Amino acid sequence: MRCKWLAYELKKSGHDICFLLDDNPKMGDLIATLSWPVFTLPELSEQQDAESVLSLLETFQQPYDIVVDSYSLGIAWEKVIKAAGQKLIVIDDLAREHVCDYLIDQKFVTDQDNRYKRKLPSHCQSLLGPQFALLGPDYQQQHIIKNGKKQNILFSLGGGGDWRLLTPLIKECVYQFEDQLNVRVVIGPQAKHFTELLEFAEQHKQIEIIRSPDSLFIYYQQAALFVGALGTSLYELLATKTASLTFAIAKNQQNEQQDLQQLGHFFHVVNFLELSGARQIQLITTLLTHRNRVEGLLHRAQCPVDGYGVSRVVQCITGSAVAPIKSSKLFKAQPLAREKITAELSYRAVVDEDMMLYLAARNMPTNANKMTITSAIECDEHINWWFENQRQSYIIYANEQPIVFIWHQIFNVQEQPFLIGGWFTTGKKVDFPVALMILKWQLALTMEMFPGARWIAVINKENKFVRLLNQYMGFTDVPQESASFKAIQCAFPQASPQSFHYIERDPDLQVK
Repeated sequence: MRCKWLAYELKKSGHDICFLLDDNPKMGDLIATLSWPVFTLPELSEQQDAESVLSLLETFQQPYDIVVDSYSLGIAWEKVIKAAGQKLIVIDDLAREHVCDYLIDQKFVTDQDNRYKRKLPSHCQSLLGPQFALLGPDYQQQHIIKNGKKQNILFSLGGGGDWRLLTPLIKECVYQFEDQLNVRVVIGPQAKHFTELLEFAEQHKQIEIIRSPDSLFIYYQQAALFVGALGTSLYELLATKTASLTFAIAKNQQNEQQDLQQLGHFFHVVNFLELSGARQIQLITTLLTHRNRVEGLLHRAQCPVDGYGVSRVVQCITGSAVAPIKSSKLFKAQPLAREKITAELSYRAVVDEDMMLYLAARNMPTNANKMTITSAIECDEHINWWFENQRQSYIIYANEQPIVFIWHQIFNVQEQPFLIGGWFTTGKKVDFPVALMILKWQLALTMEMFPGARWIAVINKENKFVRLLNQYMGFTDVPQESASFKAIQCAFPQASPQSFHYIERDPDLQVK
């Protein structure tokens, strides 16, 4: 499909096109939509395949440049093509070694400029990053309007996929949401094991089966949520600002979470297919309920996708454009405004973009081992909690580096308000004077926001650092018969008195 859109743009520029494809009967319907010659080749070795391509080109009356997009054809194939003096353009997203003249890789990685270091010839021009995503002309629209009237959830495994992976979940969505939600399922030409799904769809009007569509643009526009494999669809979803929940079923769909987050996609749940049906449904429900916040992340992406990648690629490979700007220079993250605590320390409120950094920091063994729940929090559980929690959370910076997450909230017990809170590091070392300054700032802030509220807390008895810090700031042990003791048991039910200190701070005590 990405070659198809590239070919359309090249044809608009006056170039002749032909396609050489694997001999695959399942691709017949898609081939029929192409308006240029198509040749098929049987399964061959890389050497034989390259020789067959060259032999075919010799029968034409004009020279052709070659574009290759295949995970089964690698550098051995390319060497045969280049030895014949052909201009070679490679589309890849696996960071393999190449001997091409142009390399197109739409995948975004934080260290983009080193992704192909020592893997390309010196003359090769590399077109790297989502600004070169090969999308259809529909995605070039400047204003994409979501249809808020229909609540469609769109399932897809790309061009192939084993539908036994998602059929149970699709059935559960129909049962759970009934008439509140329409279910659309995109079945590609290479799909397997979808008979059960088709039979189920015949009995339930909420399901619409979409077979090998020419474009998914209109379906993305009408979707409240996309659930599926993270392939080329990623860039289509980003261009249409469609809320999505994804997972990987192929090697080329593996992505670093931090890279996806810069694109605005925060809900790539690696183990989604391994979750129970109840947990899958809960996560889908959370993302549907908070769809506006999910889409907000897409609109604030550091590295947006605009749908004009095909035009940029054609300009580069036809010589009608200057060398492209490197990704690292094209996209610059705008830091959020922060308030000063001291000359070196500053803070800001936590935002949805901090969601996964918050989880990673909380799950660090040095932090988790000191908490009332010491096991790692799963990604889906964290997402559900994130959108519902009532904490006021902040991130503390030392100079320009985030070092601490700190939080607090009011916890009512028998109509009496108590303050609870906590903090954990991002992995950076926090010395006693710095931790003391941060705690002073939090106490001063909460005294102003919640005058008269008594602080209650628990401290792991192994955590002597925090024990000393809190004692210095006026926290004292809680008598077992006091109201604070009972409030602590309600607020921290997993914290036993045998393993944790129960402490409180008088609301009238001033901050030193």
